[in-house]
Amino acid sequence: MNNVKVVVLGILLCICAAEDMYCKKLHLALLAAYGVAGFIIYMMDGTMRPLDLVGGMGIGLVLVVLSYLSKGAVGLGDGILFVVTGIYLGAVGNMLLLWIALMIVGLWALISISILKRNKKYEIPFAPMVLVAYFIMCINGFGGM
Repeated sequence: MNNVKVVVLGILLCICAAEDMYCKKLHLALLAAYGVAGFIIYMMDGTMRPLDLVGGMGIGLVLVVLSYLSKGAVGLGDGILFVVTGIYLGAVGNMLLLWIALMIVGLWALISISILKRNKKYEIPFAPMVLVAYFIMCINGFGGM
């Protein structure tokens, strides 16, 4: 069942990365469908504890709250994306995914400002960084948690 989770989550992140890069938004219906699929996989798999599932989704909910408090500086779609990834990865996996993605986006921001001479207001799509972070996790054996 872990292989199914890895593939399904990988497909979701590929789609979201493309949407975020080209459309600058994530579609709620797609995220909801993958969230339902993740919950079905969770129910069939039975290896993740309910508290781990709630903790994983809670990380995304914190990002959703930050989106409202920051008036959109943190994307609402990114928060909802992390609610869905929390269903697949659990609390520890989702926190690791967020941490790696934040490190990657920080590095990209540094490159954008210092080398590419972009303005500090330049918006960086976050979903592609999440995809790269997930790829790094998969390479290191943490993709299915």
